[in-house]
Amino acid sequence: GIIEQGSCGYTNSDGSLVFPREVYAAAADTNEDYPGSCGRCYQIRCKTGSPYNNGRPLRISDLTYYRPYQISDNRGRPWPGNPQLQEDLFYTKCWNDSSSIIVRVGDSCPCKYPIKYTGEVRTQPWCCGGNNHFDLSFWAFEKLAHPSYGVMPIEYRPVDCKTYKPIQSLPGYVSKLIYKDSIQPGWTWRPYLAKNTQLIAKGQGISGSHSVCGTLSRGGAMAFVCRSCNKPGYQPFGKAQNLKFLIRSNTKSNDPWASSTPPGKLPELKVFLMNDDANTFCGAETNLSQRYAKKLGNQWYGVSIPLSAFRCNAGSVGSLATVDRIDLQNLNIRDADICLDNIEIA
Repeated sequence: GIIEQGSCGYTNSDGSLVFPREVYAAAADTNEDYPGSCGRCYQIRCKTGSPYNNGRPLRISDLTYYRPYQISDNRGRPWPGNPQLQEDLFYTKCWNDSSSIIVRVGDSCPCKYPIKYTGEVRTQPWCCGGNNHFDLSFWAFEKLAHPSYGVMPIEYRPVDCKTYKPIQSLPGYVSKLIYKDSIQPGWTWRPYLAKNTQLIAKGQGISGSHSVCGTLSRGGAMAFVCRSCNKPGYQPFGKAQNLKFLIRSNTKSNDPWASSTPPGKLPELKVFLMNDDANTFCGAETNLSQRYAKKLGNQWYGVSIPLSAFRCNAGSVGSLATVDRIDLQNLNIRDADICLDNIEIA
């Protein structure tokens, strides 16, 4: 797929990528640890040999369109060839079986996907189980093997995105911190009816850290989703008590008509919780007010909202345990220019 259109939303409104292109990967939606996989980091290494698909070695005849380009890669390295070509088997020669790369999940590989204009539903066998599967960006793949192979056997493990130390495999790790200097493992960024959005606005956070910023039109919002996280073993809201975050106006003009968020004032936004997969909602919404906010200086406000205020048990979502999405929405006529930092479920 096109990495700038990845389902985790890690692309700014100007089309630029948030992370380097060589670290992007997509996780199959049938992988055991698929829930909350957005933003999660994995250490991956190539293993020379025949890839397996659904319990048997992958045959070249399984993919009738496969034609390897026997040319040098972008680094001038020739295609190493396939010693099992006569046996109709894929065979990948890694550059180095002991070397590894770190990738970050920024997209998904659905087993079944609809064609928008025809309604046809197509199947991607790679992503339908049998083996856990990752799609690597071209630039990530090329670090491990010649890109003409197109597929490789791998060994992988989830790791901490900063230290690269191994972390738990199952259930997959989901951070209670949604955003701190960057989007955190487990979370999708999904702004809508928004412009000038930056997932990592460098130096715009509190005390010179990074923040997530954007301009929300009327009805627009910053949404953060933990995809498929209402499943047992995940459910980041299940035992939480508060939603906390830092927020400030990002309006550059002192003209009171320039936006609905004058400099130094608490942005007037609506906050609501829901289940993204089922499109169900908690029983109440909350408007940002001084009741929940404390001014911190440098135009920042610290906000702490008790999750009980959303009355999730009284809504169609049923309970906090099934909540997997937070929206901060602008309902004003004029645009809302905001920055957010240190978003967490506590």
